[in-house]
Amino acid sequence: MRPRRILPALLLALIALTVWIGALQLGADRVASAPSLPPSIVGQVIESLSPAELEAHVCHLQDKDALGYCNTQGTRFSWNAAGLQEAANYIDHQLQEHGVTVTTQTFTRTHIASDQDVGTVLTNVIGTLEGIAPPIDRGVVIVSAHYDSTASRTRGWTPETEPAPGADDNATGVAAVLEAARLLSGRCLRHTVRFAAFAGEEQGLHGSRHYAEQARATGENIIAVVNVDMIGYESDGEPRLEIHAGLDPRSITLAHTLTESVQAYHLDLSPQVVTQRATDLSDHSPFWKQGFPAILVIEDTDLVGPTNDFNPYYHTIEDTLDKINRGYFSEMARAAIGTVTRLAQPAGPDLRVVQQGPAMVRRGQTVTFTLAYGNNGTAPADNVVLTDTLSHGLVYQSDSSGAARAFDVGNQVMWELGDLVPGDSSGFVVTATVLAEAQSLTSVSGRTMIAGDGLDTDAADNVSRVEIPIHDLWKVYLPLSIMPLRGELRRRWGAGSVY
Repeated sequence: MRPRRILPALLLALIALTVWIGALQLGADRVASAPSLPPSIVGQVIESLSPAELEAHVCHLQDKDALGYCNTQGTRFSWNAAGLQEAANYIDHQLQEHGVTVTTQTFTRTHIASDQDVGTVLTNVIGTLEGIAPPIDRGVVIVSAHYDSTASRTRGWTPETEPAPGADDNATGVAAVLEAARLLSGRCLRHTVRFAAFAGEEQGLHGSRHYAEQARATGENIIAVVNVDMIGYESDGEPRLEIHAGLDPRSITLAHTLTESVQAYHLDLSPQVVTQRATDLSDHSPFWKQGFPAILVIEDTDLVGPTNDFNPYYHTIEDTLDKINRGYFSEMARAAIGTVTRLAQPAGPDLRVVQQGPAMVRRGQTVTFTLAYGNNGTAPADNVVLTDTLSHGLVYQSDSSGAARAFDVGNQVMWELGDLVPGDSSGFVVTATVLAEAQSLTSVSGRTMIAGDGLDTDAADNVSRVEIPIHDLWKVYLPLSIMPLRGELRRRWGAGSVY
């Protein structure tokens, strides 16, 4: 009687195995109906931000070069000529290294030192990335931060002998400006971007006031100022971002552009737009006074509610890198830089393509691939073509594109998509067959490329590739399924009685 009880169990196991293999194969054949396209240029800029670069900039700005990298003995106090010049030289070098044009603005400010008036020459360091729009349409987007520092809240501090590392205030802001230069320098933008490091902020916004006054006098078409001041301190688990916009509707619009960037790119920040109680104690304020739209990007302060997580090391010799929340710092920089990118309007077509296929295939199987493509740029892309090259072992059968196509050598298919205006996106399904003679446990692949007339603002997403392993599932899973049954038979019938 025992053999009769074993045979139904074996039959049920084989049926279950068949269902299991079918389910596995169904999952392998399933293709997402709407694969996600690569992120926009703004998203790519945000994703490319380097926390390590940000931290390195803070280290260089807080230290005194002669004492070694990232010490805390540096100063950028406005009347300490040597320390301020060291910082200005570093900023100048970094901007030039990123390929932007650098100019300096020098101006003199008088201050009280001992019992005499002393005139001190201060320097704004300005990097410029020219936009490509016609001059009549081209505006200027400024991303700015002050690079001077102070430690005046430390008892007995003297600027001639004591350090003022100023990591949060405001090496973090300068680091964001320099990172913006690195990320945008290779981009094609409609509007000009200026990367501004202002001097003399702590003594009365001297550098930004000088720049804003000159800009008004020369008729500079400033369409936006994003001023970044103190973006690294967060200690209560509530990553607040204050955006001080004041009452000018254009500045309020800028602030909402920043909050939209935070939401659209899922940044871990809680933005708060400040209007009635907006501060005028940073470098955005002189631009307000000259009639330019501007906002201040800053961490949680004691200026507005509902929380108060103001940096307790503010204006002390303890304002150093170790007090900075690195993750929060990076998110704040992403918010500011992403907003500047949006405001500058990446120019030209931005063609993108994504190909998705099954997780695995078997020999002789008919498989489908989904191709999604689009133009996420600001200009039309003309005469767009999509080329799909299939590897050896994979043979094209058909597609659902409806587009004119030409076949080339090497199992290559080319579709003529025509012109894609900004915002256009579509997709279709390609059907192919895996050759029966293809080797098991190898793989087949597809490589899709999109191209068109005109400059693509970012070619990184013009190619998409999938590689799919070949598995004969019954060879892999059937022995694994029978092995437990064999063990059960041994227990019931005794060793050596199975075969």
